[in-house]
Amino acid sequence: TFLAIVLGTLAGSWLVNVGVDNLQMGVGIDHIGQKVYLPLGLVVVAILGVLAALKQPESVSGEPALKVNPRFWESTGQIVGSIKGRRDMWLTVLAISWFWAMGGILITQIPMLCSNVMKATPGVNTFLVTMFALGVGVGSIGVQSLLKGQISVRLVPVSAAALSVFMLLLALCVWRLPVNGSEAGQVNLDVFLNNWVYLRLGFCCLLVSIAGGIFVVPLNAYLQHRAEAHERSRVIAANNIMNALFICLGSLIVILMTKMGFGLHHVFLFVALTAVVVTVMTLYFLPAEGIRILARLLLQIIY
Repeated sequence: TFLAIVLGTLAGSWLVNVGVDNLQMGVGIDHIGQKVYLPLGLVVVAILGVLAALKQPESVSGEPALKVNPRFWESTGQIVGSIKGRRDMWLTVLAISWFWAMGGILITQIPMLCSNVMKATPGVNTFLVTMFALGVGVGSIGVQSLLKGQISVRLVPVSAAALSVFMLLLALCVWRLPVNGSEAGQVNLDVFLNNWVYLRLGFCCLLVSIAGGIFVVPLNAYLQHRAEAHERSRVIAANNIMNALFICLGSLIVILMTKMGFGLHHVFLFVALTAVVVTVMTLYFLPAEGIRILARLLLQIIY
């Protein structure tokens, strides 16, 4: 899902900038990407979504006696409340929701970083978003090999720790970026790839997304595995509700920080500090898993 959102962001950035080069040469329609291609792309994706939904196979109701409550605010509270009393599932939902909030903040702030701080061309923004897409894909696929097909959360503490380290490095890279672009002017992709000050930012984005994929995939698998068949759809619904709530909360925090005069480097540092908090919590609630991974790494290094 996160990979689809990243790819959608990438496609949106490309569609918005279609025709910009022609406009600069005095031909074409003003903002044709925003006025024509982006709305058309949204409609095409929506149609594909409807076609995919129609292809879903028939399924048997897990709880036929369950009645749908038309008062959605009450049913929402009941869905979320149904898992709050189960600590393992509730903590899993909170961890996944934090990941979504973090990812949402990063994806929305990258374009701001490119345009307002780096004064970069759209190609640089596309490159950084591609790093996120590539990293999430690598992490999501790689964790299956690391776990060898098992449903386990044993990699969550170490992946959270790696996420914290890479997020702190990313915040440091953002903090040390030259203001208003390079000395040569606007930062294009060629300048970006040939300047370590900028290139390390791309590496950090890649490492953060790889660690994020390793972090969140086992949690999603564990959540669905722990839920009984008759409640699985409601557990997933509760997870989605909390994901949306955390994403909105993350956006509100960024807006508040901006209103208070904080810069983008402060926003990235805030996300990194939340990652440190999540790491501490995972080590507290999963101490055996963290100790086992650490001991294995030490033994491999020594022997």
